[in-house]
Amino acid sequence: MQLKIETIKKKATVFFPENTRLDGYFFVSAIAAFHESGELITELLAKDRNYIPLETEHGEIVLIRKENIMT
Repeated sequence: MQLKIETIKKKATVFFPENTRLDGYFFVSAIAAFHESGELITELLAKDRNYIPLETEHGEIVLIRKENIMT
């Protein structure tokens, strides 16, 4: 039996402390825990994770360390 969590890609621009940025897509859950719509990017960032995957506009998957993201 294979379990799969449905995700949605949400476009975002990530800003880093070095004044650089990265455009891409976060993968968020199609179902949110506390409201009826899909998960928000802010909810994804609030999770207890050190790294978050981001798909770049060139289709590459990169892991971004949460502490390096400026919110």
